[in-house]
Amino acid sequence: MKSAETKKLDSADIDVRVQKLREELFSMRVKSSTETLENPARIGQIRREVARLLTEQSRRAREGGK
Repeated sequence: MKSAETKKLDSADIDVRVQKLREELFSMRVKSSTETLENPARIGQIRREVARLLTEQSRRAREGGK
């Protein structure tokens, strides 16, 4: 998800998306400790996407919300 796509989401969608991504990240970390992952680079992708969403969320909070 690009930054432009992130800006189109409303605040509730961002919250839901962050929650789902964090759950996926947690399950991938657990899997990585017990077995090999099919795509270990996905962990980094998820972390970056969460960071983008949280950055957009904090930007909106600074501006007074949308």
